[in-house]
Amino acid sequence: MIKVVHTGDFHLDGSFFLEDPRLNELRKKERRALFANLMMFLRDRKVDILLLCGDLLDGLAAEKESLELIVREFENTPDTKIVIAPGRNDPCRPGSFYAERFLPSNVFVFKSDRLSSFEFDDLNVTVYGYAFTGRNMEKNPFAVMPPVKSERINLLCGYGTLENGEGDFDEKDCCPIRLSEIGNTGVDYVALGGRHDESPLSSEKGVYYSYAGAPEGCDFGQWGHRGIRILAIEKQDGKCALGGKTVRFSRRHYEKKTVDVSSYDKIGALINDLSDEMKSSQYDADTILLLELVGKTTLQFGVIDESLFEKLKSRIYHLKVCDRTEIVFERNPDAKDMKEGFATALLDLSKDEERIAGALKIGLAALEGKSF
Repeated sequence: MIKVVHTGDFHLDGSFFLEDPRLNELRKKERRALFANLMMFLRDRKVDILLLCGDLLDGLAAEKESLELIVREFENTPDTKIVIAPGRNDPCRPGSFYAERFLPSNVFVFKSDRLSSFEFDDLNVTVYGYAFTGRNMEKNPFAVMPPVKSERINLLCGYGTLENGEGDFDEKDCCPIRLSEIGNTGVDYVALGGRHDESPLSSEKGVYYSYAGAPEGCDFGQWGHRGIRILAIEKQDGKCALGGKTVRFSRRHYEKKTVDVSSYDKIGALINDLSDEMKSSQYDADTILLLELVGKTTLQFGVIDESLFEKLKSRIYHLKVCDRTEIVFERNPDAKDMKEGFATALLDLSKDEERIAGALKIGLAALEGKSF
């Protein structure tokens, strides 16, 4: 039996879409630590093969610290065979890390956009794969697959887009892969990269396949904790027994909470309720939270200013507030309140509801002495 870890999409040195540059740099360092933790995991669990299915790096302008870390960790994990299939964001082309950097002897990189293989006779394993050599790949390199040796454990790793439920592709220039092509490979497991959400361990004509997903979310939209896929594979008399599970690996996790503020008269009451709720929620010091506020508010509710949420920010790693509320008011020509007078004047000046809504929030912030 062999142990295999399937992962990818680390996006080392990528931008993490946080408004604070200092925090963005900190997230880069944490991402490097995540990679180092992966390598420690391989050593502790005595993993035989690591399949890195694309986007280990985020672009060609990788930082020196990351490149040195990768080489050092590879050298420190000599008993694991590390197989890399470069993806769309870290293609193997002249000048790239994979093309120019000397890597330890236990590291095997696919460098062509044509299907090739590595033979590991000590494990009775053959690993097939290919590399992105540019941004796009319009044909699947394993659409036509050579015969495999049934007595060996046969793996295939690559980066690409699996056909959707309608039999079409969301990205036709990102190595489009059909289920029938997976089923016709004759291999035991197809490890896919390029999608940040994991997929279930599935089977097509007896061939197992899955996306492992990113080991940790990169931005809002990649919600919750994430992990790596670990597989135990055994083959006897040409018959493969394969078991797999996802191991949680992320430290930070992105979450989203949508709150309807329509029932609140004042923003202070909303913040107090949110603070009480967060005490008993799953949000913790590792949570990166998108707080989406929706519903209808009055002129007296108050401007939604992110600085008001400092009480909540102290409980989690990072908070982003997204204001999607709508201010509802009636025109009052006899208004004595500055807010009502300002709102009424806007209605008199324009009939464009979208422009009025935007101008109203900016103006109310100014009246309250806040920036918008």
